[in-house]
Amino acid sequence: MNSESFLYQFVLLPLVTFGGFSVMLCFVFLLPGVGNLLAVLYPIMTLDFLNQKRQGSSNRIDGT
Repeated sequence: MNSESFLYQFVLLPLVTFGGFSVMLCFVFLLPGVGNLLAVLYPIMTLDFLNQKRQGSSNRIDGT
């Protein structure tokens, strides 16, 4: 998208700027514990998923 277009300057750029600032404000300044928890849980959940996939186990309730 051309950086001189109306959509970029008045819609997309403010949304990205405000959205990025909101996420930073929420997870870095207001809720650092939540951000740190998510940063710790994501690799653990990914490793668990890959381990289950490697062992061939199923996540379905009926065991099939």
